[in-house]
Amino acid sequence: MATVLALAVTISPTLAQSIYEPYAFTTLAGQAGSTGSSDGIGSTARFNHPKGVAVDSAGNLYVADTENHTIRNGFSAGATVQFASPSFDVVENTRTIPILVTLGGIYINVVTVDFATSDDTAIAGLDYTTTNGTLTFLPGQTTATFTVPILNDSLVEGPDTVNLTLSNPTGGAPLGGPTHVLLTIVDNDILTLDDPVLVGESAGAATVRVTRSGDLDAMITAACFTSDGPPYDNNLVDCPGCPRSAIAGVDYMQEAGVLTFAPGR
Repeated sequence: MATVLALAVTISPTLAQSIYEPYAFTTLAGQAGSTGSSDGIGSTARFNHPKGVAVDSAGNLYVADTENHTIRNGFSAGATVQFASPSFDVVENTRTIPILVTLGGIYINVVTVDFATSDDTAIAGLDYTTTNGTLTFLPGQTTATFTVPILNDSLVEGPDTVNLTLSNPTGGAPLGGPTHVLLTIVDNDILTLDDPVLVGESAGAATVRVTRSGDLDAMITAACFTSDGPPYDNNLVDCPGCPRSAIAGVDYMQEAGVLTFAPGR
């Protein structure tokens, strides 16, 4: 005997016109001419005289499988909510970055998921602004975004990272992967030294030029200091003309200080 799924459909007055449009139909679950009682995806599932289908407000699908004396629960297989990318990155002087979250499959109900940021190496209030909340996917919607505000500081610090997390999905959509990713904030304050700096021993002093690139809009400061070079290579003992590591107090005087770059410099 053929397996039949009965589906009750209510057409609202505002949708009455669409009933005249052509539709393509496919089998939701089960297989014509095959009876049984087994769970599965699509045509691999088996029923025995199902008499009704119902969907609750959370999007759960129920089938009254009468001859098997069971109520069967269906869900959208493989339809999970997750970040659209395994990682995100943004340049420090970009004010905000949108974070894309995707929902696999088409749900006929509302699906929600909570999102949050937290410190990794980046510090909230210095590198970014903490944000958290709930994303809502309306029926048929498959993408949603939240925004992380980025703070442009004047520190030369290299890249920093922010934790992004999804949790507490509702509406029948489980969490997929990834649900925890890193947002990398790329430093736009770049300082470079002239290399190499050559000076004669009798010169008395050496001048080292520091060049700033990247974002020039803000004032920045950076610590500077001297230190001994790499350890002396014993393999060069028979190379009197080869350079060796300078020693503080013997070859040079240690220096330390703070460099300040005004806006535009």
